[in-house]
Amino acid sequence: MLAPLTWVLGLLVVIPLAAAQSEHDLSRMWQRFQVDYKRTYSTEMESAKRFTIFKANVLTAMQMNAQQGIDFSWDLFDDPRCVFGITKFSDKFPEELRRTLPAQQLALSQSHARVPVLSTTSLLGAGYEKAVDWRVKGVVTPVRNQNKCGSCWAFSIAQQMESAHAIDTGMLLNLTQQQILSCDKNCVGGVGDCGCDGGDVVTGCEYVQKVGGLATLDNYPDTSSSTGITGNCSSGFRRAVRIKQFSYAVPPCNHSRDPRDERPCDAQDEVGLAKVVASKGPVSVSLTWGPGWWSYKGGVYDSTCSNTVADIDHAMQIVGYDMSGAKPYWIVRNTFGTDFGIGGYIHIAMGKNKCGIANEAVVVEVEPAILESARVVV
Repeated sequence: MLAPLTWVLGLLVVIPLAAAQSEHDLSRMWQRFQVDYKRTYSTEMESAKRFTIFKANVLTAMQMNAQQGIDFSWDLFDDPRCVFGITKFSDKFPEELRRTLPAQQLALSQSHARVPVLSTTSLLGAGYEKAVDWRVKGVVTPVRNQNKCGSCWAFSIAQQMESAHAIDTGMLLNLTQQQILSCDKNCVGGVGDCGCDGGDVVTGCEYVQKVGGLATLDNYPDTSSSTGITGNCSSGFRRAVRIKQFSYAVPPCNHSRDPRDERPCDAQDEVGLAKVVASKGPVSVSLTWGPGWWSYKGGVYDSTCSNTVADIDHAMQIVGYDMSGAKPYWIVRNTFGTDFGIGGYIHIAMGKNKCGIANEAVVVEVEPAILESARVVV
């Protein structure tokens, strides 16, 4: 059931229309939104409801822009100065979207306790450049779209393996997240690695190790993104890349190893994380889906966002960072398609453990599967 319209109407008074946009302006924006994003609605009642939601989301984007010093008058469609604006999600409730998209779960503490932290000796004396972007080095595959499936955690693992394999071998493969979704059965009572209902990067990596590797996307095609269905495990896939080992890039937030821990994680080592990204490559991160991300357009995301372990609900991949400007930021790949944010990426402010970005950062070491042509049965 969708959130009541009273909630939306309440948002409409946060910024008076006269102070932000007139009803005429909002109607004009609504017409362009429907054209730009090819929206049609089955009934006039549905259209009216979506327009009400749209207005609330537009005014919320204006309010969030204002919090980052951006004037109400700027164009929410095209102005590159806007951090938040009109996006493909602007006719939907945040709760409606949250139920189907981000879906990272934290594993049981026992699994996390077994994961080592990357040896600091490997980074002794390591510096880091002011700006690093692994995309320009040809080790990052194109942005994909999880669509209807809560598969961010499986994508994050596959992306990590792709980049690590490309750095080691010079060969960039498209690996499958579908194998992890359909074949990792570490799900009990809706908790654990539960396919399109979410999972955890750590236990997902344990699965890949256990079965001896991950197939290519061609060998194990993606079906869940379009259907939202986890699907049954195929027994005929061929391993292409395996995980030798995986570790935390920096010490995780470790109050109690309790996934329900609501204490803030304010002491995470982002300097160390930058050194790992600079020297080792992209890093998988589990973090909290921040307020306003549905309307993120560009610039540096620096809004208030939880960094507690209990609020982790999404997995992404850091592919670089930039400390050369006045506001340093991480370059983070999402899995909502190239029409999200900056070509599929979001820039998140560095130095504040924003959204818990350094709470659970994982790196992998991989190698080509020894039995690349073998049939794998799970």
